[in-house]
Amino acid sequence: MTTGQILSAEMEWLAKVTDSCMRIYFQLEVTNASIEEIVPPAVPADTFYGTMVKQLSFGERLVVALALAPYVKPQLLDAFFIENATYHRRFSEFGGMKMQQHAGFMPTGETAIFLLSGSDMDKRIAAMQLLLNGNITGANGLVQLNAAPGGEPAACGSLTCRDTFINELLGLNK
Repeated sequence: MTTGQILSAEMEWLAKVTDSCMRIYFQLEVTNASIEEIVPPAVPADTFYGTMVKQLSFGERLVVALALAPYVKPQLLDAFFIENATYHRRFSEFGGMKMQQHAGFMPTGETAIFLLSGSDMDKRIAAMQLLLNGNITGANGLVQLNAAPGGEPAACGSLTCRDTFINELLGLNK
């Protein structure tokens, strides 16, 4: 498989998880009771991405896929621009931030927490622990939760791929 094929499959999985999460959250018709029922695509172990994700849990891999989306398929995250009709603004629980040049939805820690927990408070706490204490965002992690603007909760920081990871994955700087 090429890197493009691998990333296309990963983004398709992220799209299915996002759609399912939204359907569960808004109590719409769903085909699965939990996002964990949506199995991530198989990735060849002899590829760079395969070696990076093989040891990750479902939640960790979802966070990595979410962080990758603005780089490889930014339109996938447009679903998070949906407006809360009651308040005439975006849904707070989706997180996200506007960047200066990036016109798409930039995921934050809150976005990852929402995908992993929906409206379940226990899952939210577990997702916060995964994100704020997990190995995927640590010094050697694949993604980073950037510092939130002054005084805002830590999960409000943008969620991005580490330069070393994205450069190696996409074959940049060779």
